[in-house]
Amino acid sequence: MQKVTFVFLLMAAVLLSLLSCRRSSSLLPELLRADSLCECAPDRALLLLDSLRPFVDARPQSVRMHYALLRIKAADKADVPITSDSAIRPVLRYYEHGEGDPLLLPEALYYGGRTYRELGDAPQALDYFNRAINALPDGVDDGLKSNIYSQRGQLFIFQDMYPEAREMFRASLECDLRIQDSVKMVYALRDIGFCFRSEELLDSAGHYYRKAYEVASAMSMSEKALRILRVQRAGLYLQNKQYDSAWADIKPYLWKKDLRQSEKSTLYALAFKYYYRTGRIDSAFYYAQELQDFGTIYAQKNAYRFLTQYATQQKDWFELKKNLDGYLQSLDSILNITHTEALQKANAHYNYSIRQQENKRLRNTLMQYWYINIFLFFCIVLAIVLLLKREKNKRRVLTAKSQQQQARIIEYKTKLSSIEEQNTTLSHECHSLQEKLSVQEKIVQQITEKEEQRHNELIQAEEAFIVSAVYHRLWPKSKQTKPVTKRSCTNYTPSCKRRSQNVRPRCLLLTSSTTTSSIFACFCGQDFLSNRLPY
Repeated sequence: MQKVTFVFLLMAAVLLSLLSCRRSSSLLPELLRADSLCECAPDRALLLLDSLRPFVDARPQSVRMHYALLRIKAADKADVPITSDSAIRPVLRYYEHGEGDPLLLPEALYYGGRTYRELGDAPQALDYFNRAINALPDGVDDGLKSNIYSQRGQLFIFQDMYPEAREMFRASLECDLRIQDSVKMVYALRDIGFCFRSEELLDSAGHYYRKAYEVASAMSMSEKALRILRVQRAGLYLQNKQYDSAWADIKPYLWKKDLRQSEKSTLYALAFKYYYRTGRIDSAFYYAQELQDFGTIYAQKNAYRFLTQYATQQKDWFELKKNLDGYLQSLDSILNITHTEALQKANAHYNYSIRQQENKRLRNTLMQYWYINIFLFFCIVLAIVLLLKREKNKRRVLTAKSQQQQARIIEYKTKLSSIEEQNTTLSHECHSLQEKLSVQEKIVQQITEKEEQRHNELIQAEEAFIVSAVYHRLWPKSKQTKPVTKRSCTNYTPSCKRRSQNVRPRCLLLTSSTTTSSIFACFCGQDFLSNRLPY
């Protein structure tokens, strides 16, 4: 039995551990879901975070701190009263030491400022808001930046620093315009109008109230938002002594039961002012008494002052002492939470530090510009030097090439002149040779003509000899096997023919048995022989 019990307990422990691990592993999505619920349904976010509490303790410190920050955020959105800074201090210490996600640091600083603002420590709250602004990266989370500027403006309003508050609300409006958050735009316009109303600039206040109401009506905002705007507008109407318009904005919401305490205090304070300024003292007395119980410290101060005056008129000394004590107590409370001088010093110190940071940033930027300009100057000088060197090398190369081309041109000109001289010499020589050749041709022609003439003469003489009687007489017929004729001589070669043209007649005579005297008589005639060769 004990073994069965032990096994059962062991299995139950294992199952619980598995379920715990499964729940723990899915904790991050649940935290993200709670974060998204903080904006639209903070009460549901608180319930979800409370259900996750048993599983957070076993998680790492980063998860525990993230859970604590979300718990503070949800409580702030749900208007849970803040009575101590014990919840925010460990969160601030963790994220300020750089141990957590750096993107969550601005949000942690913002809720630190919200905590100390609710606790009445305005300078400390302003310091955290300023640090939250400095921790935000540029262009990141304009929604949180808008909230920070709005909270800084609210701090300045409570210290009657309306110009500074108006500048904060304008900065918040710029952030809202960038992210197109119409709801926050309406509240920023309303707060700017309230600053003008507090400075008695009623025309400007009316302009911003109208713009806020137009935007809210155009986007069909909730009845709650419209109620807040109409209540603020009622305060402006009371200052302008437009009592009927003021009562028209106050009356529909005066007896609603779902009003928060702060909204009820504002409505009752306006109703008290309305009845007091319209001379309806009994109704004003009723609302003044109601404000003693749930009104803000400022509403209670006005209520106790009126009740003190009323008791004086009624000569009710007990009520006079009671109301006077309440008035002095509320006045002391206001003085305790009003740190105008300290806040002005803190704001001036912050502005001075901002200016110092800006001057330092400008000096660093200027130094960077100087370094960049010096670097660019040296780069330009180096580039110019390299370009000049390149151009110099280029010119040197071009000069060398030009010199080479000039030398080649001179060389070509020299060769050309020598060639021209040679051509001139050759032309002269050719001309002389042509002249000599022409002379030689003439001589050859003359010789040829003479030889042809002589040859013709010899042929004629031969033919004459052959047909002559001497030839027949000197050359017997028995030996005339084949008479030598001109036709027979034509079978020789031209050179042989030329050589034989002069010797053929003589050879014929010499080969025969003709005597020398007969040969001379044949060629020279009988008269020559008788005259020249006597026997």
